[in-house]
Amino acid sequence: MKNPIVESIVPIEKFRNAEGHIHAALSYNATKNYLLMKWIGYSTDPEIISALECMKQWQQATGKARGCRFHVHDTKEIEGSWAGAMEYICNDFFPACHGAGLACNVSIISPDFFSKMASVTLLNQPGTVIPTILVNTLREAERLVSERYAVTA
Repeated sequence: MKNPIVESIVPIEKFRNAEGHIHAALSYNATKNYLLMKWIGYSTDPEIISALECMKQWQQATGKARGCRFHVHDTKEIEGSWAGAMEYICNDFFPACHGAGLACNVSIISPDFFSKMASVTLLNQPGTVIPTILVNTLREAERLVSERYAVTA
């Protein structure tokens, strides 16, 4: 009997909002070579940007060396809109991460109306250097990442 593949998930950092609750958790899937940000509950735009700054720094310092080309944002548990961070995402985060090897942003959409609308808005931003693909589950995101890596291998 074959051993199942054991995924190597490396926790990087947890981010707390002003109330002290974890609003985001960053980890790296070493087996599938993607960076995952799991968004939880409510966070302000500055809190979102702070978490994204850490993600950007990881991509620049570690992701580029590992050939990490995909970021997955799991927004299934986020509450509220993050549209106020859109300018930062499009004008700073995406260009900097693209320069460090990021090729694609995958977003697992939230059932929260306002978060879902922010994801759709990001999808339709003109001139962004990183394409965004919306999916419904982590399994879909991982399949997409695997397929895209297989094409470039």
